[in-house]
This record gives sequence, C-alpha cells and structure tokens, in this order.
Amino acid sequence: MSEMKVKLKPFNVPNFVIQQTGPGKRQEGFQSSPSYSMNEVPEEVLIAMCKEFTDSVLMKHHMPRD
Repeated sequence: MSEMKVKLKPFNVPNFVIQQTGPGKRQEGFQSSPSYSMNEVPEEVLIAMCKEFTDSVLMKHHMPRD
C-alpha cells in the first residue's frame, strides 16, 4: 500500500466573535451582527466555545462518508 504524507495547515483563529441576532426587517437591508474582540470575551466563555468547536469537528470526523 502506498502512503502519502502531507502537511496540514492549522485551523484559522478568528480575531473576534460574532453575536447571534434574530432576523432583521427586510426594509432595513443587510445589517451585520455586533462582534467582540477576543480580549472582550471572558476566558471561560472562549473555553466553552472552543470545546463546542472541538466536539463539532470530531462529530464530523466520525460521520459516515457518502
């Protein structure tokens, strides 16, 4: 069996987090959601968000392929 080695780039780390908002009114046009710099967010919130991201990545890893 042949083996191919590749170097993978790490995931991009964002500079900010985006606040979830409800849908806006159509007549107001596109409104971007508020965002917060990483240093404005409590560390425990970032840790929880990172765990959620890790769990999502691993869930996709374990999904059966089409």
